[in-house]
Amino acid sequence: MIAAASGSAGQTALGCYKKGSHQVVHAPECLLQQKENNDIARIIALWADTYKIQPYDDSSGCGVLRHALGRTGSSESMAGIVTLAEDVKHLGSLVQMLKEGVPSLASVVQIIKKDKGNTVLRGQEKLLYGKNSIKCSLLGFDFNISATSFFQ
Repeated sequence: MIAAASGSAGQTALGCYKKGSHQVVHAPECLLQQKENNDIARIIALWADTYKIQPYDDSSGCGVLRHALGRTGSSESMAGIVTLAEDVKHLGSLVQMLKEGVPSLASVVQIIKKDKGNTVLRGQEKLLYGKNSIKCSLLGFDFNISATSFFQ
């Protein structure tokens, strides 16, 4: 799950882009996602609202939180945020909130993406908690999935 962030400090919206635009359509829950990914998105939005973390605005280039990321493997989950800057306040609180709200959490990552553009999972990767990848089994094969892996 990758959800774009928009809104204002204290009123974070996470969701998908409206067709042909960079306008985020708020989707507080996705029925296609696993429960853990919906929980991760909800907790990241709550963290951003609680600590007034400004969502990124594509048109002005201002803000901090660009995207929320959730990956769920065979028995463990990974959460992540994509931010404009490396120094984001209250990251320790985010990790704690995720650990309390997602029992399968094995990893929290931050991806620092300073440039403009549509590529989401590109930039410096910083491990905030746990390990760099989670295990996912498919058809008898085991894969280690990182925050920036392409895996569907």
